[in-house]
Amino acid sequence: MRIVRVLLVAILVCATSSLVSAQSFYKNLQVINMGLGIGGHYTYYSSFSSASPAIGISYEKGFHDDWGPGVIGIGGYIGTKSHTYKGTTSDGRLDYKWRNTIIGARGTYHYNPFDVSELDLYGGLGLSYHLTTIKDRSDYVVSDRPLRSSPDYVDMSLFLGGRYYFNSDWAGFMELGYGISAVTIGASYQF
Repeated sequence: MRIVRVLLVAILVCATSSLVSAQSFYKNLQVINMGLGIGGHYTYYSSFSSASPAIGISYEKGFHDDWGPGVIGIGGYIGTKSHTYKGTTSDGRLDYKWRNTIIGARGTYHYNPFDVSELDLYGGLGLSYHLTTIKDRSDYVVSDRPLRSSPDYVDMSLFLGGRYYFNSDWAGFMELGYGISAVTIGASYQF
């Protein structure tokens, strides 16, 4: 929760640091998103477990503005989330830590049907590699205990998002979709 507060304070400081002269997404614009997420298919439910919020960073650049009323963007994404499972059995103590990491490319289509220059609405498709690492810190060894919950794999994701620019460089953003988290909220910086 402290991370969320620090992120919100940073967004407010950036929002008041310069004059408001924001604009939407356009060709050759570059944007970096930095956010925290919750939910998603890496959420585990157990009375013995805990999970970190997802941390994600994405980059995109506007490439085409002549395909209809919107702009196409292309970029990359990296996100990570960890989960800890602790428990006790008659054989000893269980202590596992999973780290899920997603690295991928994504394409976006930005379209704003509203007359609000500070607003940037978009939808997109991602193609990513999902990597799972596990640390087993249990105090006993059982030869048939699995060390991996699932293999690494390639996956596609869909997402919807929006940014609201507080000034010419900084925006707050939110994305909904399938990936390292179901909901991501954070700050965007354009250059």
